[in-house]
Amino acid sequence: MWEGIVKVIEIFLNMVQLLIIMSVLISLLSADPYNPIVKFVRDCTEPIYRPLRRFTNKIPGPLDWAPLIVIFIIIFIQQILIRSIR
Repeated sequence: MWEGIVKVIEIFLNMVQLLIIMSVLISLLSADPYNPIVKFVRDCTEPIYRPLRRFTNKIPGPLDWAPLIVIFIIIFIQQILIRSIR
């Protein structure tokens, strides 16, 4: 039973990682903000970034650190927590 739950969590976390990578690529490529796919990706990722941006906005420089921090958190969850459940 636990294996199924862990697999669903892994799939969900992989999908979130993919959305974050797409979000970063969209911002690098300056994609059309009115494109439905771009709107979907931003609508999915911005709520994840928002709490982190309170802290990362204080870091000087042109980089948005929120996506990188979220990716690190997801990797931590996948490596530490999921493996400990198994």
